Amino acid sequence: MDPMSLFSLSDHLERLSKDGDPLEVLEATVDFEYFRDWIVEGLGYGDGSKGGRPPFDPVSMFKALILQAQHNLSDAKMETGTLKRVMKAFDWQLQKKGFIPMSGQIVDASLVPAPKQRNTDAEKEAIKAGKSAEEIWPDAPNKAAQKDTDARWTLKIGGIFRYRPDGTPLPQIALPVFGYKSHICIDRRFGFIRAATVTSAADADGRQLKHVVTTDNTSSSVWADSAYRSKRNETWLKKKMLTSHIHRRKPAGKPMPERTAKANAKKSAVRAKVEHVFAHQKNRFGLFIRTIGLARAEAKLTLANLAYNFDRLIFHERRKARGGRRLKSGKGS
Repeated sequence: MDPMSLFSLSDHLERLSKDGDPLEVLEATVDFEYFRDWIVEGLGYGDGSKGGRPPFDPVSMFKALILQAQHNLSDAKMETGTLKRVMKAFDWQLQKKGFIPMSGQIVDASLVPAPKQRNTDAEKEAIKAGKSAEEIWPDAPNKAAQKDTDARWTLKIGGIFRYRPDGTPLPQIALPVFGYKSHICIDRRFGFIRAATVTSAADADGRQLKHVVTTDNTSSSVWADSAYRSKRNETWLKKKMLTSHIHRRKPAGKPMPERTAKANAKKSAVRAKVEHVFAHQKNRFGLFIRTIGLARAEAKLTLANLAYNFDRLIFHERRKARGGRRLKSGKGS
């Protein structure tokens, strides 16, 4: 049979369906129609009274964007505000399915690279001063359109932190990275991303704590690494009646107390769950910011967070189904 014939395509699709076609699984697991009103309102579609070509179906467009994010096909170009509304709508859908935020929340951040910029020293100073691309290159609009003045350089510390017997840290490899930083908060029980924000790569993690920690978790516990520990954050958490499990830093000029080191190790065992989220996104979605500016980077990463939550929901639903089958067969008793 001709491999390009309609019959062979039909056979191929039928085999995919029997084997568990991931597109069919996604369609069966996520109620995409639930998002229609949110997307339409966010896009600002008219009522069609002025005529013109009717717009593409917004839900179908949204499905295409999810597939783009999951398979790293292209960059998302949907308005960030619309995606955030959809993210919130999906969170409500999760809670209706019984996936209520519980057991506390875990906060972390990860660097996402962007194309490196080649600028003169004067241009770099102008960017640091907060000038826009149009202000820096007023006579070169095409060049200005290709310049990202929101992304920043920072140093990424490679490898796992290791310490000497006296508690002082061993030297780490620092690699320069240009781009943005994805800040997320997941619930400890189910591992869904419940809140997120995006900054330049140079922004301090600790400043974003109040922007990603929520108050709707059934537990008051909050886990994060030592970059988030500060008097301001500890005070803020107490005001919100939240319990800090943030890593403690080594005292300056002194060895790390054994008690503190053991407490940090216990916190690390919990906090490791959030690292799986970033690993999934980078390995499966191939995160890389190809667009220009913070707003589009935020749209890209918001879509990646939503796509991750879809994958996470499929994981939980499959596990639930397997558990039900075991109980029916008598193996779960």
